[in-house]
Amino acid sequence: MAFLDETGHEMGMVEDLSGLDADSRSLLQAELKDIYFVPTILEVRDVNAQGISHRFKVLTDDGEATSRSITSMR
Repeated sequence: MAFLDETGHEMGMVEDLSGLDADSRSLLQAELKDIYFVPTILEVRDVNAQGISHRFKVLTDDGEATSRSITSMR
């Protein structure tokens, strides 16, 4: 992971998170999860159609989640 300054120039790089202290490693892992984490759906628990939208209740590898989709009417 590279760290850049406000102009985009590299200030440093971490090649292995195990080299960081516990607090820094935990903070960096939380930030990476927020940016890059894509949960895997393990189970669809409910689908509810409401007009042109659908609400999905699912179980993911990060816990329960609800999402909504809207069907385009063309």
